[in-house]
Amino acid sequence: MQNTRTFLPAGGKLFLAGLLVGLLLGALLGYSLLSLTGGYVATPAQSYVEKIKSRGKLILGTSADWPPFEYVDAKGQYAGIDIEIAKRIAAELGV
Repeated sequence: MQNTRTFLPAGGKLFLAGLLVGLLLGALLGYSLLSLTGGYVATPAQSYVEKIKSRGKLILGTSADWPPFEYVDAKGQYAGIDIEIAKRIAAELGV
């Protein structure tokens, strides 16, 4: 007795071949469109560091209710470890 069991329905091989051709054509079309446009390269007009330097200051957002990380001191100034780190970064950037 021969095993005549197949995993594809009638005409399945034709469907599989058509699917393969479609996938290959889609990949080829995508590649050709990408090469025509020169590819996608996200290049910012100005880097973040350049933007900070041209602005002349480092803008930092904080929630000043997490001592010792950040808090408002008795003089009403922001203080804490995170503030000191931000000041050091600003100093390294020259702002």
